[in-house]
This record gives sequence, structure tokens and C-alpha cells, in this order.
Amino acid sequence: MSKSIKKSISFLLALFIIIQTIKPDFTASADKIDVNTIKLDDSLKKDDLTYLSIEKAQQLYDLSNKESDNNKFNIGLGIDKNTREFRLIIRDELKLYEDGYFENESQAQEEYNRVKENLNSQGLDISISVIKDENGYRIVNDSAYEEIVDGKEEKPYGPYYSYIDFKVLDDFDFSKNGYSQYEKDKNKLAFNLEFARYESLDPSFNLFQMGEDASINIKNDGQIFATISDNKLYIYDTNSLKNDYDKLKQYQLEKENKEESKTEVV
Repeated sequence: MSKSIKKSISFLLALFIIIQTIKPDFTASADKIDVNTIKLDDSLKKDDLTYLSIEKAQQLYDLSNKESDNNKFNIGLGIDKNTREFRLIIRDELKLYEDGYFENESQAQEEYNRVKENLNSQGLDISISVIKDENGYRIVNDSAYEEIVDGKEEKPYGPYYSYIDFKVLDDFDFSKNGYSQYEKDKNKLAFNLEFARYESLDPSFNLFQMGEDASINIKNDGQIFATISDNKLYIYDTNSLKNDYDKLKQYQLEKENKEESKTEVV
């Protein structure tokens, strides 16, 4: 083999090694993205005053003599009584309102009214609107929609997470109306949030599954909710849900035993 050919081969080998060294490792980058974890600012402090609880939701329903909708995922939310605004980050398998397209404006307005009335009756409000675009009528989260229009990131908390900004109504009497009147801790305001569930064909998308008997099965580990208020953070994940569900079952069992005892006495 001539010296010129050997030099050419050596040069090509060296060039190949350099290219392999400096080229981006797309596989490694993709592996670093955890789609089941909310992207959050590290500067946020832990919130010890907020709670999210499916057990609390059922307790509030019982105390107010209201029936829960077993077709929905119902969760109780407690916040400090001085809180006026907070952001709720939500896994996309849960929907506070239908955010797809409606057949007509009337249907969209009906869903809009349902959500607003439910929240307002508890002392909460959110900023949403019914809009019409080239595909029809739909409900949009005003603050998120404005950011998209302005060219900002559509999913700032991760590809599977959305957010809603809540406001506490200043002129609402929490001592006489809504679920807060049943909250034992008078330093907290209490609310019940009802979410429709979206089942994906992708087995890795849904973090949990609800059975017909209101049972809950964890399918994938991950974070379901987060609240941000006054630079403080509270996270509710699948481990929280598992422990919460065990408490709910215990509460329901104790309630059934009490009802049976009353029946026997009568």
C-alpha cells in the first residue's frame, strides 16, 4: 500500500473520530426529558399550608349533603385563607372543562357557564373565554392563550401539563357559603374541584386509572398536580394519590359502619 493511500486512510479515521466526538447525542438528550415530572423553578419554596386530597373531597361532599360524580375525578383543595391568587398545574389526562371543539356556540357557552357557576358558588373564579377560530368554537384559558399568541412557550411545565390561574372572590362569604364553611381549620379555605378524565391509547400517558367502582390503580409513576402561590410550591403525585386513596377507603368503611350501627339501633 502506498504512503499516500495510508495517509488518506489515517486522515479519514481521525476525521471520523472527531465527528463522533463533537456530534450531539440526541438519544441522551431525549432520555433526560422526564415527561411525568413538572418543569419547575428551583427557587420555589415548599408550601406547608396547601393540601389536595380525594378523601377531603368526599368529606366535603358528605358534610354539604351533596352527591359526588363517580364519573369524574374529584379532589379537595385547601389553601391559606389569606391567599387571593394561585396557579394550578394539571396533568393533561384531567380536564376541568372541555377544551376541544364544540358543534356550535351554544354548546360551548353551556360548558363555560357550568364551570364558572360551579367555581363561583365556592368562592373561586378563573379567566376563560369562548372563542371561534377556523375549526369552530372552543373554550380557552385566557392567560395561556395570550402567551401562545405572543409566541411564548405553549407548555412551560412540560409536554403533558397545562395550568389554570385561580382567583379567590373578595366579596364571597366563606363562613356561610361554599365548602369552606365545613373546613375544620378556620385558617384555610376549602374547595372541591371536579375533573373529567381523558384516556389515551398510549399506555405511558395516563398516570392512573379509575374503575367503575371508583377504585384507583396507578399505571405510571409521576406528578399529577402542583400549586404555586406566593412563590411557594405544593406537589401531588401518584404516591400521594395512592396514600390518599387508602385513607378514602378507610373513611368510607368507617362511614358505612356508623350507618349500620344507626340502623341497628333504630
